[in-house]
Amino acid sequence: MLRIDHVTHYFGGLRAVEDFCIDIAPQQIIGLIGPNGAGKTTIFNLITGVYKPTQGKISFEDEDITGKLPYKITQHGIVRTFQNIRLFSTMTVLENIMVAHHYRMKSGLLSSLMRLPSFTHEEEDTEALATKFAKIFKLDDVLNVPAGSLPYGRQRRVEIARALVTEPKMLLLDEPAAGMNPKEALELLDLIKQIAIDFKLTILLIEHQMPVVMGVAERIHVLDFGKTLAVGTPKEIQNHPKVIEAYLGEGAKI
Repeated sequence: MLRIDHVTHYFGGLRAVEDFCIDIAPQQIIGLIGPNGAGKTTIFNLITGVYKPTQGKISFEDEDITGKLPYKITQHGIVRTFQNIRLFSTMTVLENIMVAHHYRMKSGLLSSLMRLPSFTHEEEDTEALATKFAKIFKLDDVLNVPAGSLPYGRQRRVEIARALVTEPKMLLLDEPAAGMNPKEALELLDLIKQIAIDFKLTILLIEHQMPVVMGVAERIHVLDFGKTLAVGTPKEIQNHPKVIEAYLGEGAKI
C-alpha cells in the first residue's frame, strides 16, 4: 500500500533521513521507533507532503505521491495525528471532529450561507458521523465541552477520532500515548487494534512507550540518526543487540 524507496532528506547541511526504505501492506500495523532526533517525525512529514524529499520516491497504492501538497495526500486516503496535540481548543469536541470531514462535503459557500437543504443534509450527516466516532472513543459524554478543557489523554482520543472521520485508508499516529498514564496507554493499545480491524486500516505508528508499540505492531523499524538500524518482529527488535545499545539500553526488558 505504502512504499518509500531510498528517501533521503536534508535540512540545509543536516541530513535528517538517509536512504530510508519501507514497504507496508494493506491492514498492517507497523511501528517506527528510535531515539529523539532519529528522524521519525520527519518521515511522517515526508509522507504527508509537509516536506518534499531531497532524494527518493514515495508511492501510495502504486501512485507517486512524492512532494504532493498535504490536502492532496489526505484525498488519497492518508491522515495523521501530531506529536504535539493540535486541536481547536475553544471549539467543542463535536466541532473538532466535524471540521475534519469538510473536504468531503460538496456544498459550496453560497449554499452554506443560504442554508440550502443540500448543505443542511450534509451537515446533519457529518454531525451523525462525528457523533459515531466520538462514541467509539468514549467521548460522547463531552460532545459539547471545549476540547482544550479535557484531560490530555482524552484530547488524544479527540485527535484520533478527528483523523478517522476523514474516512482514511492509512493512519499515521505520532506518539499517540504521549502524556498518558500506563492504564490509559494500554486502553489505547486495545483501541488501536480494534479500529484497525473495524475500519480495515493500515497504521504506521511512532511511539516511545514500548509496551504499546510492542503490543500492537506486527513489524518494527528502528531508526538511529536518520538511518535504519534494524527491522523485525517485536521479539526480534527487543533482543537485537544494536537496538539495545542505541535505544533500549543494556538490560532492557519489555
